[in-house]
Amino acid sequence: MATIFKDSYLYIRPYLFNGVFSYSLFGIYALTIAPFVGDFVASGEYNPFLSFFGFGMLVAEFFALKFKLKMIRVRAGQRRILHKEKTGINLLPNTNKFVLFEFFLRLLFRVPIAMVCMTALGYTANEKKMSGEGVFVIVLVLVADIAGLTYLYLKSDFYTDPPMSKRELQKELSEDDVWDKANGHLVTSEKHMKLELLSDVVLHVYSIMVYTALWSYLNAYGIARLNSIVFIEYADPVSSAFDVFPMLFIMCVLALIPLRIAYWIEDSLMAFTWLEKFELFATFIIIALFTCSPTIWHFVSIFYLKENKRLDEAPTDMGDWGAVALFLSLLLLRLLVFAIKRKKHNAIS
Repeated sequence: MATIFKDSYLYIRPYLFNGVFSYSLFGIYALTIAPFVGDFVASGEYNPFLSFFGFGMLVAEFFALKFKLKMIRVRAGQRRILHKEKTGINLLPNTNKFVLFEFFLRLLFRVPIAMVCMTALGYTANEKKMSGEGVFVIVLVLVADIAGLTYLYLKSDFYTDPPMSKRELQKELSEDDVWDKANGHLVTSEKHMKLELLSDVVLHVYSIMVYTALWSYLNAYGIARLNSIVFIEYADPVSSAFDVFPMLFIMCVLALIPLRIAYWIEDSLMAFTWLEKFELFATFIIIALFTCSPTIWHFVSIFYLKENKRLDEAPTDMGDWGAVALFLSLLLLRLLVFAIKRKKHNAIS
């Protein structure tokens, strides 16, 4: 039974929790559950269950992220050892400084969750009005998150400054060798696999919660801006596209990574070759386009389908199945292209 669990988890993890397939969960969620959750949260009604669930997820996400980062470090170390045995090159897996900025954004994303939770308890906490209780709890959450981030930075080793000399590099590699040998057995530990599966579930539920707000906010902004420049300023398609979509893309770049910060770190650490790094970049572009697909479809409807309609807010669903077709086409293209490239790369190797 233990073997069946291990084999199953090892098989589904690269498809369900990492890479392009896991981002597809956002697509499925946005098409099915997100409209109902968004309306439920936006209602602002008294709901203790929503509040307790939200605060519970804030706490659970920290511990899940802490454990996940440890397991990621273990797997990155094992991958480094295998890479050294295969190529003779001893690399030091590490992320870039951008990850620190993304962790800072993660803190900012947690504040709106606390605001929603306090509003659900009857203490108004929004951009228009803030109760004293709301201010107190939000400050408390922010201070706790800063302390948590400091702890993760010191204990999880998700980022270290690049070594300044060969001696310093050899010292860090030696320290990593000791740590990897001491913790390498966790990769095959059934207990740790079960804990990591639980962490995966918590992290994905949390990321989907935040994605609901991101989906609504980005497309509400994009559609409102399109309405303004098209129906009031009478802008042409080119100027409209350059006005709206660069801003949406920047927002996606800044916002999508903190939603799945642990998995982005793992994918980055595991991308040893240029092909693996390019696959990661292509996957990110696909989910960014999908996230903006209601706005993209609204743009297409106005200028190319000649539908003279004005939306006052983001659609509660995809707006039209054309946006779904866009996402599925990009997803299929990505899978086909990289399947061919990987096959050629393996043949050359």
